[in-house]
Amino acid sequence: MKPKSITLLFLVFIILLIAAAYPLWIVVIRPSNPKKIMEINLSIWTKDRTQKIIIHDATGEAVLSKDNPVWKTGNYLVGQKSLDNFFLSLDKSQIDHLVSRNSSNHGAFEVTEEKGTILTMTDSTGEKTYLIGKIAASYGSFYIRVKSSDNVYLAKGDLKNTLSTAVSFWRDKTIVDISKEKISQIQVSGKENFSLSKNKEGKWQLESKGKTNDITDNVSSDIITRFNPLEADGFLATDEAKQYQNNSGTTSIKISEENNNPVELTLLSKDSDYWIEVKGREEKYKIYSYRLDSLLKLTDEGK
Repeated sequence: MKPKSITLLFLVFIILLIAAAYPLWIVVIRPSNPKKIMEINLSIWTKDRTQKIIIHDATGEAVLSKDNPVWKTGNYLVGQKSLDNFFLSLDKSQIDHLVSRNSSNHGAFEVTEEKGTILTMTDSTGEKTYLIGKIAASYGSFYIRVKSSDNVYLAKGDLKNTLSTAVSFWRDKTIVDISKEKISQIQVSGKENFSLSKNKEGKWQLESKGKTNDITDNVSSDIITRFNPLEADGFLATDEAKQYQNNSGTTSIKISEENNNPVELTLLSKDSDYWIEVKGREEKYKIYSYRLDSLLKLTDEGK
């Protein structure tokens, strides 16, 4: 074969090699469309930046507004745990890939205002609305789009689990939150009257009916840590609150904290719950009774 033919074949080979590799190296030298990447970036919505959150679906609507330094839903304080979980889920959400550009597919993915969950986030520059659709086939994934766009994406994360239109989901459920190191005494009065307090050695003792007995570290720790924090399982409805006011036979728990005024709880036993009022608050809570049985049944167990 002549040298010219070899050279020509070599050049053809090089050209074909470059053509075959083009889709790979063009990605490296030319950045992807930033507009497409940034169409949905949920991590930009931080607690500091966000001023208002609206969650709406067929069952109702929840509105959370920042009233520095706290968040409120209506006249109620928003619980920090629910709020933190929500913002964490935004930060951890990953947009996996584009699944559709066709608006006729919105119904199938349930990213419509009729079928989906409408999430509107507001900051100082304005608001942005997302349509959260149905759960996808792969674990921990769901469909999402921006309201102003036809593009539907597959997203991964726990965001759907943190979205609720129920006000009770967002309300602050903290009944009392005192670290075990700061609790100095617990007094119980009602059907049974007794108290728990520390001796000079820092051991917890039970004082009941004129007698003082030591209690084990396991028992005392189980009781004390219940209040760090003690969170409600729900709130009393209007008719339940009226029942609470008209009932006697309540039990009082006074928790003394170092360098602070004591926290006073008034409990009413109702079926498998305790209905609770905290002195100085309008809210009335309910918790499952077993959560305080280690304290309230302490004398029954003879510890």
